[in-house]
Amino acid sequence: MFHVRRGGNLKTFKLFDDSDTFNVQSFRQCLLQQKDAGKAIVLLNFPNNPTGYTPKESEVQGIISVLMEAADAGINLAVILDDAYFGLFFEDSVKESLFGRLAGIHPRILPIKVDGATKENYVWGLRVGFLIFAADSPKILEALEQKTNGLIRGTISSSSHLSQSVILRSLQSSKFEEEKCKRHNIMKRRATKVKEIITREKYKEAWGIYLLILDILSA
Repeated sequence: MFHVRRGGNLKTFKLFDDSDTFNVQSFRQCLLQQKDAGKAIVLLNFPNNPTGYTPKESEVQGIISVLMEAADAGINLAVILDDAYFGLFFEDSVKESLFGRLAGIHPRILPIKVDGATKENYVWGLRVGFLIFAADSPKILEALEQKTNGLIRGTISSSSHLSQSVILRSLQSSKFEEEKCKRHNIMKRRATKVKEIITREKYKEAWGIYLLILDILSA
């Protein structure tokens, strides 16, 4: 979608370091290489698809530090925070979007939050998503809204009214939080069991949990 539909020039970095934590140094190296271009779109996806990984507080501080360094170096950044799986936090990680931390943090950083009901509310077939921009200028926000409307009209034409209506009714239900909590606990039990099995001692020489997932997908 980024490369073919929108003509993006994709640059990737190594997601994990040798300790199976977010590779802040690889991220920094990749981002600072965009200094000559003077701009970059940064895509951060937590909980990550496909690994399920969400960084801990120390890693988040490293990510924010790199973004600030790049902005101070003169790189204009649109930071897309893909929070599609927001809420599926099952381990000792941050449990909030980086969007709030980046909003207003630097004049060269434009945070864009992408999330929706599709994964967060366990309605995979309805495909309802949301975009939130953070900027101090009403003119900038208006321009972003108009640009987004144009992209929607030029691609999918319009969002599904039926899906949006179903989601709205569900959010208004008095049983919404209870039902969502039940689904969350089911997902947590599944995720915990899978990780318990594949991290057993007998498998340690064969694979690391996150590298295993990435290797399977790249095979």
